Amino acid sequence: GAQAQASARPLQAFGARARLGYGPGRRRPPSARCLSGTANRRERRRVGLSAELGAGAHARAPPQAGAMASGSVAECLQQETTCPVCLQYFAEPMMLDCGHNICCACLARCWGTAETNVSCPQCRETFPQRHMRPNRHLANVTQLVKQLRTERPSGPGGEMGVCEKHREPLKLYCEEDQMPICVVCDRSREHRGHSVLPLEEAVEGFKEQIQNQLDHLKRVKDLKKRRRAQGEQARAELLSLTQMEREKIVWEFEQLYHSLKEHEYRLLARLEELDLAIYNSINGAITQFSCNISHLSSLIAQLEEKQQQPTRELLQDIGDTLSRAERIRIPEPWITPPDLQEKIHIFAQKCLFLTESLKQFTEKMQSDMEKIQGKFIYLLGF
Repeated sequence: GAQAQASARPLQAFGARARLGYGPGRRRPPSARCLSGTANRRERRRVGLSAELGAGAHARAPPQAGAMASGSVAECLQQETTCPVCLQYFAEPMMLDCGHNICCACLARCWGTAETNVSCPQCRETFPQRHMRPNRHLANVTQLVKQLRTERPSGPGGEMGVCEKHREPLKLYCEEDQMPICVVCDRSREHRGHSVLPLEEAVEGFKEQIQNQLDHLKRVKDLKKRRRAQGEQARAELLSLTQMEREKIVWEFEQLYHSLKEHEYRLLARLEELDLAIYNSINGAITQFSCNISHLSSLIAQLEEKQQQPTRELLQDIGDTLSRAERIRIPEPWITPPDLQEKIHIFAQKCLFLTESLKQFTEKMQSDMEKIQGKFIYLLGF
């Protein structure tokens, strides 16, 4: 750990100088102290010279570098090599006159096609013209930091890394807290009395448990597949039974319909026979009455005409005319043929019997269906 920290101190110092420059209370290079001009110009030149020193000059690291290296060095290096615009590692970092470094692509997006009055995306300082130069040293350091971030520590516990608190490899596993720990954590009060295993042994145990669970889940999966196949088969069989019952119901009602339709045809045919008998039986009498009415109409017209004639004409054939009128008899009361009435009465009785039978059949079928429906609902649990 000490060797890694020592090797990271130059990178840490460079990052601080390249990004921030020398602040108040820090020693500046003689060249920077000899600069003249306005305060703003001196400050800009001071930051620029500090960045140039980080890009190639051999300058002394700030006093805080050792303290920063003792902390999370990797995080600090990552911050120093991160573009403030895209928040990613620098890609072709370009240094501006204000001393800040920005990715070339980020500057292109921020400035667009503007050639004058451009500003720094970080501090907003305005420059009359575009002026930037590649910071190759910072680009090289960025690549080195990226490699350090991707490389894993070697040795036991290297896959898990190191303890953030003690900076020691994570070689042990605490069963109570269910977390990897280092040897210093094992001796600490926080984990005192806990059941601790070597990390590799704990990993092997977990792998064995995972394998057992995998075997169990695979067996359960196979059983569920079988149950699904059984369920699909049972569903097909039950649906086949319901289809058979459906066909039975349709067939029974079709038979009932055909039977009722046949009775309907027979009754209607019988009614047509009665209609024909009524027509044949009464039609002759109606025709005779029509002839008699026509004869009476002619005789009435003759008598009315005779009544209006002069005396001599009235007396002519008066006897014959009156004799024909006297021979007309009053018709007998109308009597419907008894056989027709009997036939109609018998047919009406048959229809009444049929109506009662259908009513009883309907009521019984409805009652039976309600009972069956009640049992059906009870069995299904609806």
